[in-house]
Amino acid sequence: MKYAEHAVSPSLARRIECVWLAEDPNAGPGPAERVLPDGCIEWIFHLGAPYSDGFGRSQPRSFVAGPTTSPITIAASGPVATLGVRFRPGGARGLLPPLALFADAFPTPREIWGAAAASIEDEVANAPHLAARLEALERFLEDRRKRAGPRRNDARVPAAVGLILSSGGRASVSAIARRLGCSPRQLERLFAAGVGLSPKELSRIARFQSLLRLAGREPAASWADLAVRGGYADQAHLVREFKAFSGATPTSKDETEGALARYFIDPARLDALLDPGAGVALRPSHPQPVAFVQDSAGARD
Repeated sequence: MKYAEHAVSPSLARRIECVWLAEDPNAGPGPAERVLPDGCIEWIFHLGAPYSDGFGRSQPRSFVAGPTTSPITIAASGPVATLGVRFRPGGARGLLPPLALFADAFPTPREIWGAAAASIEDEVANAPHLAARLEALERFLEDRRKRAGPRRNDARVPAAVGLILSSGGRASVSAIARRLGCSPRQLERLFAAGVGLSPKELSRIARFQSLLRLAGREPAASWADLAVRGGYADQAHLVREFKAFSGATPTSKDETEGALARYFIDPARLDALLDPGAGVALRPSHPQPVAFVQDSAGARD
């Protein structure tokens, strides 16, 4: 499988981590793999055969995957050509209805935006090349951003999200609330509308993803050592959280490293998640691939 990430225009880069494309024209029905929670919303377009879910049902040709708190099971059903718009945690605020409505949900664009989504789905599906697809998506999202306009207290959400991610989920929610001049309860309400997760849920997910980054970069490190460095009370705490978010123990990697899902936990990708400021500064304009491009054997291009 070929996988590449592409940067978006500067006006959207604070909201969108990347647009990614996974392709394997020779793929057939494949084994199940798990996509792990990362706090992000993904807008997915299946330009090839759609993936199936954990119950064997085909995913829609286009849908929005809300922020999840448990792994999602998927399986290829044929030739893969899947495009994803990956919103940063909190990045879809104002572009969607209150995000708490979409936690662990998978609505279609038409269910979210109504008739306005019909043309963009057709335009992306029928575009002659990737650059045209990116242009169409950015035009649609820029229009939604402008329609949303400035929102009161909007700056608190990205500020809180940034503190949670950059600390690897180790920053105290109450300390973050005090720093932003609001109560923890106010912060929860802002997160319900702007992130789709509570501050505590995003903190747990950020700590888990930070652990995956550490484990990916230091495969020889012991889980006891990683527990201490990752901010867990002990190894048992790490195992409980790992199982909650991956559905497996730390040593069971079979379905967490599938043909597509493993790209989402590559340490280079997690750098962009946990250090969004650096990701914006380093990524060039599309359609140049950024972060990394790999084939199914793991070779870097």
